[in-house]
Amino acid sequence: MSTERSLPSRPTRTRAIALGAALAFTAGAAVPAVADAKTYRGEAADPAGDGPVPGRDITNVKFRYTSAGSILFVITTAGPIDPATADAGVGLSLGTTCKKLVVLGNGLFSAPDPVAFATVKGAKGKLGKPREGAGEITNNVYTLKVKHSAFKGITPGCFAVALVDPAAPEDQVPTPFDQTGEIKIKK
Repeated sequence: MSTERSLPSRPTRTRAIALGAALAFTAGAAVPAVADAKTYRGEAADPAGDGPVPGRDITNVKFRYTSAGSILFVITTAGPIDPATADAGVGLSLGTTCKKLVVLGNGLFSAPDPVAFATVKGAKGKLGKPREGAGEITNNVYTLKVKHSAFKGITPGCFAVALVDPAAPEDQVPTPFDQTGEIKIKK
């Protein structure tokens, strides 16, 4: 994976988050349904206690995608998310397989809304234009979602989530706080 990938907005933090998403992928609120849209779902538990503090410790992730272009991630942590004292970058990876990325998404605990998602194209992983989504934190749950035609027609097979240090220098891979590894999607 190239460390040159980044989304244009909030460059340093976004680069850290995108790299964190890619790291999780290679490491091992409802969205309305649309008629004729195929729905894919995934959910996985992550062990409690492997993050540095409860608010940066992933315990559960849920994913939902419709072929009409809707993406939803719900990330639950072991304790309340306190963005004032425990900021984290959230990196999301979506692939047609666990080895082929097609979408990267990101958000920040300190600024839960908006979030950004972008397509990943070609062998070199060129990022498409970022598409703004919405994010919300309620106690220990961070919900990120987007709906855009750029994400229509994907056949997802795998996803991953990472919480990373958003203060990582731009030229370095961010320190992961916690990550899920690869999660297969139910079809």
